Amino acid sequence: MDTWLADALTRTGHDRTTTAPAAARLAAAMPVVDAQTGPARYAAGALRSACAELAAMEPDTGRNRKLFRSTTRLAGMAQAGWIDRTVVEAALIDAARHAGLPAAEIRYVLASGFGRPLPVPDIRSAA
Repeated sequence: MDTWLADALTRTGHDRTTTAPAAARLAAAMPVVDAQTGPARYAAGALRSACAELAAMEPDTGRNRKLFRSTTRLAGMAQAGWIDRTVVEAALIDAARHAGLPAAEIRYVLASGFGRPLPVPDIRSAA
């Protein structure tokens, strides 16, 4: 792989070969989600993934956009009853703080994202 591409992947948080200490700390602190059903397990996994990716992001790499997109996706799952909204909010707030986003920006993005929930995906084919 070219050096410029490897540098760009690392800088933007897309390098899957390096470990992210902030993401590891966040994963250890994540609330345990009681995921008995397929949709609940899917939502819990989506939340863990979104939080780990967000927490590992550096400034100027799209942290705000990642938080908004994650919020809209998880808001739809919360609205469908797949996961509790308060669990989603708390986990995303922690991840955004680890990423260095200001508290006011986090509140604004979460309010916007929960105001525009995306439809839940059809996970029947994923079984």
